[in-house]
Amino acid sequence: MVKQAVVVMEKIKNNSEQRELWAESGSLQSWLNQMDTLLAGLREVQCLAPPIRLAKAPAPRKLEKIIEKVKPDEESPLRLTLRKKLEALTDLEASVTGAVVAKSPLTLLAQQGLLPEAKRLVERGTRINPERKGQINFTPLGQACWSGHAEMARWLLEQGATLGRGDFSRAVKSGSIATLEVLLPYHAQHPMEGLDERSGHDSPLHKAVDARHPHVIEYLVKNGFQVDARNSLGMTPLSWAVNQAPFEEMEKVVEKLLSLGADTNAKDKVGLTVLDLVVGYTSWGVSYPDKILELIKIHGGSMGREV
Repeated sequence: MVKQAVVVMEKIKNNSEQRELWAESGSLQSWLNQMDTLLAGLREVQCLAPPIRLAKAPAPRKLEKIIEKVKPDEESPLRLTLRKKLEALTDLEASVTGAVVAKSPLTLLAQQGLLPEAKRLVERGTRINPERKGQINFTPLGQACWSGHAEMARWLLEQGATLGRGDFSRAVKSGSIATLEVLLPYHAQHPMEGLDERSGHDSPLHKAVDARHPHVIEYLVKNGFQVDARNSLGMTPLSWAVNQAPFEEMEKVVEKLLSLGADTNAKDKVGLTVLDLVVGYTSWGVSYPDKILELIKIHGGSMGREV
């Protein structure tokens, strides 16, 4: 690499647009002196023996980094180190990820599914429902749902964790049916899924479409969620699916929704059906999967003006 660098530097110095620009600026000699200095340094290095790569001294490991690397289903020296660090904590509620994105030790353990360590922290007095301490605050239950750790979510709920706004949708996005089975009775009692102003979603089915999880869509519909639920744009999960790129990834989602009885002729707030959306993309020159178009037509899809 050093040899190649010398060749390149010499070409730049002797015949290049760079040299011409410096000549035009009137500072050519100053630039040539700098180039000679760089070349001298490279040639000096080129004469040296190749360096010997030495093993780096182990750097101090932060608590959050250790938790990230520990797997919930195995014992390891790193897990022993984690337990020692957790025992040494004096402030069990303090965020270990900063003041803006606040995650307590219990939240990080829940995110990773480390149940024995989480139980120990609670024994020592950690609160299941921590106070809001950051601009973006993550609860232990919310992170367990996001990561799809069903047993962790079950235990937290048994200890009195409050199912927060969006936690059920986080479990939907995780794709974990086991976690949804744990949450469903609590969600039925306290359906906290409201309008997400950033994306316009107000149905867990729309979240399942976003996550490309046909198996979750089937589970939700079979457990009472409406296959034609509307979001704030008046779009059903099916119309939301055909409107999401990359379109190829939505083929199985569309197929699943149609097999569950999704209405191909439901209109959104501006009067468009799913066929309107697909034809619209095609007319704009967007490459759209033929299979989705065929499925919609087979299931009776029509243009909005025809409905």
